Amino acid sequence: MQYLEQMFADSLEFSQDITVDDYESISQAIFDKFEALPTTLGANDNPRGSLVSCLLRTAGHDFMDFRPNHEHEGGSDGCINFSDPDNGGLQECLTRHGIPELFEEHRAKVSLADFLVIIAEAAMARAHGTEE
Repeated sequence: MQYLEQMFADSLEFSQDITVDDYESISQAIFDKFEALPTTLGANDNPRGSLVSCLLRTAGHDFMDFRPNHEHEGGSDGCINFSDPDNGGLQECLTRHGIPELFEEHRAKVSLADFLVIIAEAAMARAHGTEE
């Protein structure tokens, strides 16, 4: 698989009818994934940090593709090329943390781009110690 949108097939181009409850459901799923991971740290092993960094890197690499003077100017669009060396490890960490399955539960209402932003924000909030 070369592109993110292949991992998350049949996604909406734009979020449709997403509610606060939908947003909170996605966020809560990330909080639950975070809480289910061990708190024990080892040499080069921080399971919760791995989840948070995976989600932040994915969202960051999705929105940091701005290219002036191009038809599509970039920004969050749910399009990441896994074969680009800068994106190394993203496919594996998303799979390891069950993110494609989580998206499948919500894809009828939320676009992939919006989903990536929501899960990254939830991961940051939970790692900071808040759940809002």
